[in-house]
Amino acid sequence: METILRSYSGEVFFEFLTHKEEVDAIIILPGFPSSNNYDKLMQFLYEKGFNVFFPRYPGSYQSKGKFLDENPLDHLSGFVDHISGGSTENLWDLGTKNFRNKRYFLLSGSFGGPFACALAKKNSGKFSKIILTSPVLDFSNHNVEFEEQDLFHLTGFIKRSFINLYRIEFDDLVKQALMFDELNKKFYWSELDVPVTILHDPKDKTVSINHSKRFVEEKENRTLVKHGFGHNLSVELIDQYWDQLGLS
Repeated sequence: METILRSYSGEVFFEFLTHKEEVDAIIILPGFPSSNNYDKLMQFLYEKGFNVFFPRYPGSYQSKGKFLDENPLDHLSGFVDHISGGSTENLWDLGTKNFRNKRYFLLSGSFGGPFACALAKKNSGKFSKIILTSPVLDFSNHNVEFEEQDLFHLTGFIKRSFINLYRIEFDDLVKQALMFDELNKKFYWSELDVPVTILHDPKDKTVSINHSKRFVEEKENRTLVKHGFGHNLSVELIDQYWDQLGLS
């Protein structure tokens, strides 16, 4: 098993696994909250031949700053520029780790859905494909038209139970996220040209599959794959539907 390395890009802390040769790169954007441990998924993707990068949102876990206090897409775009440079500091020995990325892919789910779509739109031409699992997709309509997880209640829960892991100074996740134009569906819903494959469980009660259906119907290069693995992004889910993800 390969050793997972750690580094910083500005305020953004990230873990990574890279090959010696030039290969495709995949970036994992976590949900909210995240377990902060995607070791199994990172190793799985690495063994599939990818350079794998797992950044933490500013204001969460080892990343600096406060959560959603500044535009997270600016920091994530800076992170993409950083790894595009082909080297980073290895925090273990303070040496330089070199790598070569070919194409870039995004893998995310739930809360991370709008971030992945916005990041690809903001960095037009950079990403070859987006894979989403049970994505929110539209903060403004979440838990409005369909019965879904209450993100206002979730915000309070995270503030109480994830102290220091998420540095939060707001009470409503939806209102805070929509302060940034890139996280509004108008920015990416119709204009995003990157191919998207969505994995979504029809029985998911956290995020309704109806949002994914509408998003897929918007453009021909979007695909919806139904499954029975529940809400969370997992190695088992990605492994089961690997051949349908278009990552080869």
